[in-house]
Amino acid sequence: MSPPDVNLEKQKRRHWPVFVGVAAALAVAIVTWLALEGQLDEAEEDTAPTVMEHEVAE
Repeated sequence: MSPPDVNLEKQKRRHWPVFVGVAAALAVAIVTWLALEGQLDEAEEDTAPTVMEHEVAE
């Protein structure tokens, strides 16, 4: 239980760096994820070897 004399304004001032830090970490994670997704899509485009019809073993 919290004490009845909690100063909410003081708590808001003390916690804003934490909220900014969490938001920044989420932003970095999202940007990193989007960047990696873009690189993976480019790498997957041309990974299959090309097989010509005359090269297929019968």
